[in-house]
Amino acid sequence: MASSSPTDPTYLRDEPSSDQNLGVVLKRVERLLTTDLPNVAPDSTGNLANATTALQHAQSALQAALTYRSLSEPQFSVSPLYAVGTNVYAIKSEVDSLAQQLGYDNGTLYNGNRTAAAAQLQVASAALQNLVTQADANASRTQRYVDCSAATAGDGSSSAPYNSITQLNQVQLQPGDVVNFRRGVTCVGMFQPQGSGTATQPITVRAYGGASGRPVINANGGNQAVYLYNVQYWELNDLELIAPGDGTTQRRGVFVNLNDFGAGTGYVLNNLYIHGVNGINQFPSPQTSTSLNGKWINASGGIVFQVDGVTTPTYFQNVLIQNDLIGTPLGTNADAPLYDVDREGIYFWSTWRTRPQLGSWWTSMPHASGFAPQLNLVIRDNLMQNVGGDGIVPQMAQNAVVENNILSGFRIRSTDNNAGIWTSDSDGTLLQFNDASGGHGTGDGMGYDIDHSTNDVVVQYNYSHNNDGGFVLLCQDGTTQYRGIVRYNLSVGDKTRIVEDCGGTYDNYLVYSNTIVSLAGAGATLYVGSGTPGPSGHSVTLSNNVFVNNGPHTNNVVKGTTVDSLTGVTFNNNVFQNYGDASQLPVNATNDVIGNAALDCRYRLGAGSIALNAGAAVTLPSGSTAATAVSDYYGQGLTTSGAPNAGMWGGAASTGTCI
Repeated sequence: MASSSPTDPTYLRDEPSSDQNLGVVLKRVERLLTTDLPNVAPDSTGNLANATTALQHAQSALQAALTYRSLSEPQFSVSPLYAVGTNVYAIKSEVDSLAQQLGYDNGTLYNGNRTAAAAQLQVASAALQNLVTQADANASRTQRYVDCSAATAGDGSSSAPYNSITQLNQVQLQPGDVVNFRRGVTCVGMFQPQGSGTATQPITVRAYGGASGRPVINANGGNQAVYLYNVQYWELNDLELIAPGDGTTQRRGVFVNLNDFGAGTGYVLNNLYIHGVNGINQFPSPQTSTSLNGKWINASGGIVFQVDGVTTPTYFQNVLIQNDLIGTPLGTNADAPLYDVDREGIYFWSTWRTRPQLGSWWTSMPHASGFAPQLNLVIRDNLMQNVGGDGIVPQMAQNAVVENNILSGFRIRSTDNNAGIWTSDSDGTLLQFNDASGGHGTGDGMGYDIDHSTNDVVVQYNYSHNNDGGFVLLCQDGTTQYRGIVRYNLSVGDKTRIVEDCGGTYDNYLVYSNTIVSLAGAGATLYVGSGTPGPSGHSVTLSNNVFVNNGPHTNNVVKGTTVDSLTGVTFNNNVFQNYGDASQLPVNATNDVIGNAALDCRYRLGAGSIALNAGAAVTLPSGSTAATAVSDYYGQGLTTSGAPNAGMWGGAASTGTCI
């Protein structure tokens, strides 16, 4: 059916399975073409021809989907199907263009054509993967094969594969080695390999064989399915990972751990399916000083990166986590256990986290005397569902990028504080083009969070919806944190509090050009100050936002049921719809107005909207590392004539069709 609500402007939006998700499979094909096969050559087995044919079929299916939708919006015009010959790169480029045109309608199948396109892309991906295997063999990379269904233990060759995880763990792997796990076969035990790759010759893990399904590693009582300890330059691809437990001990799909190692470099986790991770969800009762709660030190979760040790400054760098499916949706299998991935989805932790900004709580756990942040960390294009606690947590990092991820259902089982996508003790984190929804409970429970001891964080172009705890949390514990920016986001149906300020000292925080829509029966206080400003006070400005209230809290603008002035928190050039009369605006407001924002079904500003040109120019704080925004939530350029709009829509009044 057609969607009546918007999504963010990416196309990683479709069915819950990674192998059916159009965006995920397309990214896989893109990786194969642009990274693994920069120069595709003719091959004797017909794989290139098969991939080309499959891409042509995907192209036709996507064009049929666009025709079925019959969009008439000029900014999303449909390009005609044209002949691109048999060049695999040209066909893939057209497929990519068509997919992007489809992508902002959430989960719409278009008469089955979108699913058909994804299926053809899977065929293309498999054919291209076969080409990669051939290319590796030609390049004399050592190929090691693992088939846990084989009757006898072999030497790791294709004709006599290893037949157990135990046997593989005893092999000293060398730079450039490729470990191939057989598709459709389950290996039992924890994969803890020996050996590191190099910058030019990483050790690669992937699938082989013609069977359907991924290779499966079931930890079967082990703490994790894959354990990379004090190794580097590793690439994990195409695996299904399970780590069952009883909920009282740590469990992880992938655990990457460095202990007094120095700089650990080069980790790629791509196209993994991680589920059935029954780790710890919260502190036990009674609690002791050494109790584990599935978070912080020795966390449980789908993917956990942890730095230990206090002697050698240690950190991860050049980490790419992409195209992974973490968790299985609730209700998809009546026989499935109640847990899926507990507690964290993707999580980082380090003993090398100590710096003056940090509050005393953080140093109550084992820590080193110094700060060594993770570098060049990218988390993108992942689909996460039914997560017990937090979704994605890139903390103790510098300039991390978290983008194009879907998080659907978090804080499902943990009753401790958890949020969707957040960062702490970090500088320069960029959270953009993500979709966070279905947060349970109000122990945090927000879609996004700028947490303790962070500077220069940018939260932009994200979609937050149906989260019990609200849209975004601003929270400090320690000394001043600087220059947080929340802009061009869309919040729909978030509950309890839209923005929560938990206290502490903030310098130059900007929350601007966001559109917030509260739904009927899901009322939320707009701004909640639940803590005490720090000794140096606050500097938080909310400007150019659109707040539409369709819930029961007519006069809940700031803190409680009546207007309440918060020291250092200012409002200007915001648009309020259905929030009562002007007397209910914040005391310290400037140029805020009450009126009709005239939002259409995609929350764009329609004709007659009071929010058109209602904003004011925003100047980024001195010292900010953020780039000036040049596009709105939907990716179109911002208006350059007159004052900016209020809200996340940056252009002229929308004349687009809603279907």
